[in-house]
Amino acid sequence: MSIKKIIKYSTFLFVFLFPLFFLQIVPEYYEYNKMALLALFISVGFILMSVRIITEQKLMVIKDIYLYPFSLLTGFVIASTLFQSPNLAISLTTPLATTTIVEGFLFYLFLTYAVDENDKSTLMQILLVDAVLLSLYLIFLYLGILPKSIQTPAGSLLSTVTFLAVLGIHPIYCLLKYFISDGEEKNQIMQSGSWGYLYLFYGSAALLITTATIITSIHLATNQSPILLPLNFGWSIMLETLKNIRTLALGIGPANFITAFTLSKPMTINSSPVWNIVFTSSSSFLLNLLTEYGLFAGLMYVLIIIKAVKQLFGEALIKNHENANFYSFKIMAVAILFLQIILPTSMVLLTTAIILLAVSGSKKPSFEIDFSSLGFLKYLLILPSLIIFSLVIFFGGKAYFAEMNFKKSLDSLINNQGTLAYNYQRQAIKLNPYIDRYHNALSQTNLALANALASKKNPTAEDQQNIPRLVQQAIDEARVSVNLFRTNVINWDNLTKTYSNIIGYAAGADNFAVQSQQQKITLDPLSPKNRIALGVLYLNLKKYADAEMLFRQAIYLKPDLANAHFDLAVALRSQKKYDEAYKELQTAASLIPLDSGDMKKIEDELSQFPEAITATGSLKLKKVKVIENPTLDLENSSPSALNLLPSQPLIPTAVPQQ
Repeated sequence: MSIKKIIKYSTFLFVFLFPLFFLQIVPEYYEYNKMALLALFISVGFILMSVRIITEQKLMVIKDIYLYPFSLLTGFVIASTLFQSPNLAISLTTPLATTTIVEGFLFYLFLTYAVDENDKSTLMQILLVDAVLLSLYLIFLYLGILPKSIQTPAGSLLSTVTFLAVLGIHPIYCLLKYFISDGEEKNQIMQSGSWGYLYLFYGSAALLITTATIITSIHLATNQSPILLPLNFGWSIMLETLKNIRTLALGIGPANFITAFTLSKPMTINSSPVWNIVFTSSSSFLLNLLTEYGLFAGLMYVLIIIKAVKQLFGEALIKNHENANFYSFKIMAVAILFLQIILPTSMVLLTTAIILLAVSGSKKPSFEIDFSSLGFLKYLLILPSLIIFSLVIFFGGKAYFAEMNFKKSLDSLINNQGTLAYNYQRQAIKLNPYIDRYHNALSQTNLALANALASKKNPTAEDQQNIPRLVQQAIDEARVSVNLFRTNVINWDNLTKTYSNIIGYAAGADNFAVQSQQQKITLDPLSPKNRIALGVLYLNLKKYADAEMLFRQAIYLKPDLANAHFDLAVALRSQKKYDEAYKELQTAASLIPLDSGDMKKIEDELSQFPEAITATGSLKLKKVKVIENPTLDLENSSPSALNLLPSQPLIPTAVPQQ
């Protein structure tokens, strides 16, 4: 078999496998594995391309209408990564961040070289087979034949139904083209011996894809609505990010939307159902691109859309039979590009968009490079692709094995195998020490192990020695996580909880817990929950006036938050401001359902008031407004809630200076 055919068939195989590929050996089954598969295919593909160039001793450079904007988009992404990334390792190992876009550009170049005009229809039919298989999966899912799930092999239900909606255009277009064509065109179609089977396939595919799309869309619109950042908030965050000259040009940095979200979200978000969610990506792919990579990267994406639309409407709606399939490719390309303006993307959607751009773009040979005069030196042409392959295998392999070990640690935690989880997490960090979530997990595991040892009825001398060591390691790992990604509020939250859990056992832990929580408020100033958390810390430290101030700030940010009113009542009651505290309990009671178990918690708090106060009035139970998450969560609000370690004393340990 010739090298040209090897490249073609390997491309067909990859396109077939990609939407269906997932492995349950890493924490994120779908996007991460697809990113890894694409990296592996590209690195091998470029080796095959190099062999072909050496064999043919020439390279035909092809000019495509999307080449310049796509290459500039990739350049801006790389620049943002180099100058704006808070953590290069996270940028390179997070799906849909830097690596994915660079992979996408290289895959685009590969397709323009590897896929001939005659292979384009085959490529689309392969994707259509994927769409049919995914449609059957969804239909079986809702019929109860397969276990219920919010994921498919292609990823989330939203990304799957978007993929199906785009691919469904092709068979419907081909069927319409057949039925509205005149007799001469129909005769041309029927001259093919397999036309009957082909159009039976199109009809079946159209029926299955339409059925699965409708069923899943209804499901998404009712009982399985995806949790997405509303477009108006994503737009507002993007505008705030672009106000700074540096972030205007290069964005907030890849895989760093969480920083833009916590710093730039509008206060009105606290009146929405998503007020207590920290989003790590924007409302749509375009808004995420603008926020993370800057204005110029976003403009290049818009330019790609403009070129696609111009190419689409530059031709008649219904072309002759020879160009009918190619025209449907252009429609699908425009459709998927526009959908990514209003919806988040995924590995499947982004890769499908690249395939559609590669097969639908107008191409013409630009010039040919002749390597025949190089002689033996032509074999050196394979070196760049071998270097790329080696880098992918070495660094990508280490990152992937780190994820595998991290997945094993999570499985061990589920099975209550704390020591095993600890060892797997240490191995993951050894393979890739730059990922903050590994260190967060290890800090929590260290604290849990210390808790388990301290809970023993008769701890041994070794246990007594291990407890402070584990506590110190928990602090160290939490601080490493913060240093790796300082603008991520999740890391500061973990550090705060680590210090809070050892108050009374480690010198200065209370002060460090307060400082960490203050830093979290600085990064996420409009979150009422952050101020409540700091207020609870002050309650533990008996700084009631400070706690009162924080709870009042939380109420200002979200007046209908029952937790804030209850906690304010606790702070006021602790200062013997009984009348004000009583009013806050009344407000808290009005914000939860009458039959809520939290009413008992309010009554318990009320029992601590002097009888003269409770005898002069009755607690108003009229329900004014029920918030989206009405529980008081007093487990995290009571003054003693943060003492999660056992009451028996730990061996004191010094907390390192920050």
